[in-house]
Amino acid sequence: MQMLLIVTGASKGLGKAITTGFCCMDSSEQQRQQLDRLHVVLAARSANLLEELGRTIMHHNESTKVRVTLSCFAVDLSDLDQLDSHFDRMFQEVNLSGFDRVVFVNNAGSLGYLGPCSSSPSLMGMKATIEFNVTSALWLSSRFAQLVQENSKDTQKVTLINISSLLAVEAFPTMGIYAAGKAARDNYHATMAKEMPRIKVLNYAPGPLETDMVKEIRAAPKLDKSLKPAFDKKLIDPHDSAKKLVNLVFSDKFESGSHVDYYDISS
Repeated sequence: MQMLLIVTGASKGLGKAITTGFCCMDSSEQQRQQLDRLHVVLAARSANLLEELGRTIMHHNESTKVRVTLSCFAVDLSDLDQLDSHFDRMFQEVNLSGFDRVVFVNNAGSLGYLGPCSSSPSLMGMKATIEFNVTSALWLSSRFAQLVQENSKDTQKVTLINISSLLAVEAFPTMGIYAAGKAARDNYHATMAKEMPRIKVLNYAPGPLETDMVKEIRAAPKLDKSLKPAFDKKLIDPHDSAKKLVNLVFSDKFESGSHVDYYDISS
């Protein structure tokens, strides 16, 4: 099998864990999936962290039979003026029809303001958060869907993964702007699933993860006190969540457009 993997926000946290989950499988798992070629396209802001991740991937696969190629793009996906240009660069040398399986992980995003909705500090800050978490993410998925329509073949398996959250379906006090973005993304991708049966779409909620993002939540001065116990305890290792996602994608045992939580998946 020849596979194309694209991950945004790939340099750290869940994005990094998902990347290594797909790219650093052991030889027995690679053989089970009949994987013999893997091309990886990674996008994130930090060139240094992407290079470090790239070295990890290539080093792991030196001892496997999988032929791995890698393209890294240090880009700011919150810059809407450059978003089309960034997308074009990421895909300019990729021929989708040359792969048996294509997986696009739409992961990049930010927390935004944490505090009561009635005390949002600025319109521009809210606008910037929505532009990154919603407008950018939705446009990337839309561009990807267009690319699939124009260049893919019917025998391919194409999977689009939107990284969601429990907050997409449940309100948490003082996390309104983040929840609004996740809810918008979920509904857009659920709609895309109905419109495009050619693409299998998954809204994956990875569970509460031990990442830099949760450190921001713990340090937020206006975080609702009722949430503190949930975030102060030890949370899920991103690699554990990524492993569940990778297994789910390869199994294809999910309904396109569905919202699937980490805790919904049996180990």
